[in-house]
Amino acid sequence: MNKAFKIILLSYVCMALIGAFILNMDIMRTKQLSFLELFFVTSSAICVTGLSTFNISTDLSIYGQSVILALIQIGGFGFILMAALIFILFRQKIGYFGRNLLIQQTSYPNFKGIIKFSIKIFIFVFTIECIGAFLIFLDLSFNMSIKQSIFHAVFHSISAFNNAGFSTFSNNLVNQSFILNFIISILIILGGLGFLVIDECILYYKKQIYRLSVHSKIVLISTIVFLFIGFALIFLFEYNNTLSHFDIFNKISNAFFYSVNLRTSGFNTFDISNLNDQSIFFSSILMVIGASPGGTAGGIKTVTVAIFLIYTFKSFRNEDCVVFKREIPKQTVNKAFLILVSALFYIMISTLILSATQDRENKQFLDIFYEICSAFGTVGLSIGDGGSASLTSKFNDFGKIYIIILMYLGRVGVFAFSVVIITKKNKEKISYLEEDVIL
Repeated sequence: MNKAFKIILLSYVCMALIGAFILNMDIMRTKQLSFLELFFVTSSAICVTGLSTFNISTDLSIYGQSVILALIQIGGFGFILMAALIFILFRQKIGYFGRNLLIQQTSYPNFKGIIKFSIKIFIFVFTIECIGAFLIFLDLSFNMSIKQSIFHAVFHSISAFNNAGFSTFSNNLVNQSFILNFIISILIILGGLGFLVIDECILYYKKQIYRLSVHSKIVLISTIVFLFIGFALIFLFEYNNTLSHFDIFNKISNAFFYSVNLRTSGFNTFDISNLNDQSIFFSSILMVIGASPGGTAGGIKTVTVAIFLIYTFKSFRNEDCVVFKREIPKQTVNKAFLILVSALFYIMISTLILSATQDRENKQFLDIFYEICSAFGTVGLSIGDGGSASLTSKFNDFGKIYIIILMYLGRVGVFAFSVVIITKKNKEKISYLEEDVIL
């Protein structure tokens, strides 16, 4: 497992470096950019985050934007999965280790059927992105040329489904139509559900299976719950603030769209630089939670938080962790606690480090906390630099590199990242006598 996680992490870093070298070509840019800035944006693309230290719609040419688009697709789909599909296309056998990599990449539960499942993922992703691009094209074609509409439609469909949040519009999705924002919201939600859940739902609809797994039920319910919580809180806290100039319909639609994007996509339809403190705080929490396992999104995952809450509630009642008449294994519960505690540790330490190392003018504690949670959750939302770039653009080089590390941490997963950096030596397990302590 350790070796598999290292290969997955290394594949992301290598693709980002290759992308940065390509973007360093003059034809890819409309202005001079440092290599660190280029590596930052390619890392953000491969990690499907959306943070950027410059405006890709104006500072990159259409060729540079196409490179970003390719990295988003590779990052969301998974480099290992794409490599496996090439092997399948050329009828090459995928061995035990290759299948293990696919399992780690897709969160598929076992070796049996992993190749067939990988092909299903490719077909589903291609189909949904094509449908999304076509619908977006229909909306955009009223206001721009056919050529522009096609490029923007394809870019936003792939960016939305892969929960990247990159936009080729200079003001992101501000002042765009309700229809466009609705289509993008659906793509974001589908990408964040996880391929396994979508596959089960399709099989259930076709009556090929007669019940959804506990995992799928938890994902679907927690998705609805967290979407509603995000919508209700932003609507309540920002009603007379950033949403004040909208009519009631647009207040509701913008609050919903913002809640959807807290699931690890970085699009925005209104100026979030003036969010009040309570909105920044709860948004940061929801960004860390993220979406669901096995999809294109990041974060600690909805299922992790759901298991933590269920186990905590059941423990107070001295009951086992039973959900939908199925007991959750102790090992899974322990892993959920480990992920949650590790995430809190990384975020707290990161907030303290960046607060202490950035210039005084950038030391708005909540703004830095929001940026860190956005990077860790691979969301891409940012309080901003006063323009279209993220707050990180005001950080020094150390701060930018630190945010890059957080993006990789969020993309690979806190558990996998910890496995990579903490090498476990094989040694004989020793059992010791128990002794209680006072809590």
